[in-house]
Amino acid sequence: MTLSRKVTTAQPVPSKLVKKVEKEILSEAKNEERRLKNAIEDLSQIEKAENKAQKAIVRADKALDKAEKKEQRTLKDLYRAEHTHGVALSNVRKAQKELEASTKMHSKMAEALREKAARVEQSMKVHDQNNAERNVKLDTLRDQFPNQLQTIQRLPEAAPRLHNAGVQN
Repeated sequence: MTLSRKVTTAQPVPSKLVKKVEKEILSEAKNEERRLKNAIEDLSQIEKAENKAQKAIVRADKALDKAEKKEQRTLKDLYRAEHTHGVALSNVRKAQKELEASTKMHSKMAEALREKAARVEQSMKVHDQNNAERNVKLDTLRDQFPNQLQTIQRLPEAAPRLHNAGVQN
């Protein structure tokens, strides 16, 4: 508030008016002082808040850096694990193929063994029959010519049998 009244020296100014003007001036100064003090306090609080926000930015930036580094380590671990898994999966497939090949080979060998054992068994039966026929012929010759054929021995009746031939365990 400003005083726009002209004070003239010709007339005496009532003391009430002087006191009122003085009171208004002091009140105006006090109000201005209060507003300035409040503005300074607000400024101080805003500065503190700004400092706090700046520190929060620094903390957040550090947290971001830390999280990014951890994410990179985790990603590296993931790639390493994926590679290890890929190698393991490849080894499993290779082992499966080897198992299939071994199983096929075993089946072929087992079949070949059964076939060979059957042929050998048949050959042994034929051999036994032939030996029996030869023994009959030798016995007949010994009976007809006892003195001349004493050195001839009898042939075995049966060939030794194969143990577990063609039997799959």
